[in-house]
Amino acid sequence: MPEIEIIRKTTGVQGVMSARGLLANPGLFAGHEKTPLEAVKTFVHLATDYGLQYGLLHRHLMFMLESRLSKSERYLVNQLPSLASVVDYFESRGLSLYPDPPNVR
Repeated sequence: MPEIEIIRKTTGVQGVMSARGLLANPGLFAGHEKTPLEAVKTFVHLATDYGLQYGLLHRHLMFMLESRLSKSERYLVNQLPSLASVVDYFESRGLSLYPDPPNVR
């Protein structure tokens, strides 16, 4: 990210910290402009496996997907009461939130 390098050189700092930016895009420092869909799927998989409370799961999911949703879509998804309804919403739009099953021979 060129802007980070400019800030680092201009100010002489040795590191850059990002909190909100990494919530919205965990792939930020890997050069991704938007959260990779694989990262979203991995998050949902881990969050459900470990029993993350729906409110926390939903909040992080919305951070990660906000750049892919319009304001009206964000409003609609924020009204959904359960993970099942969120998954159904995205699947109806062609986006699966679960990792692809492994190839079985």
